[in-house]
Amino acid sequence: MITAIEKIQVTCPQCGKRLTVPAESLGKKARCPGCSSLFPLQASTEAPLAQAPRAPAKVEPYRAPTAGDYASQPIPPLQQNLPTTPITSAPVANPFSSAPPAAATTSSGKYNHGFGWEHRGWDAGVLGGLAMMGIAVLWFVLGLACGIIFYYPPVLFVLGLVGVIRGLVTGNVTGR
Repeated sequence: MITAIEKIQVTCPQCGKRLTVPAESLGKKARCPGCSSLFPLQASTEAPLAQAPRAPAKVEPYRAPTAGDYASQPIPPLQQNLPTTPITSAPVANPFSSAPPAAATTSSGKYNHGFGWEHRGWDAGVLGGLAMMGIAVLWFVLGLACGIIFYYPPVLFVLGLVGVIRGLVTGNVTGR
């Protein structure tokens, strides 16, 4: 437990400078920092600056809140007026493109499955398959350089190879 040191004020008899010193140093000699004179520390008639610490106030023990504690509280004002309609945003056209914005192809159910990106790579023909194979090789090499072996790049490489073969068989070189 930390206790506060009681301090008192004394006045230098030589220069009249007021000093604050610990109360326990009464009766000892002190040197004034202003005039460097040596004088005995005597108690003055003034009250001490800092009192001894008081006993701590009574603290009630912690009680975990129950569900009833929150049931009667009102809802904060920021949460009362939330919009009930969902917020939607229109697609934003690319300002750097001169072509009109293309329709979103993700709305159909064709690519809404676990291998949606891979399916897009297959539909991109030979170039899409080659891109998948390149991504797989880069991913695998960077993982090895970091000391991590990823299991998905070989799978992606095989899917890219299937995409290249599928594109060659169907004549789809650059995509549909």
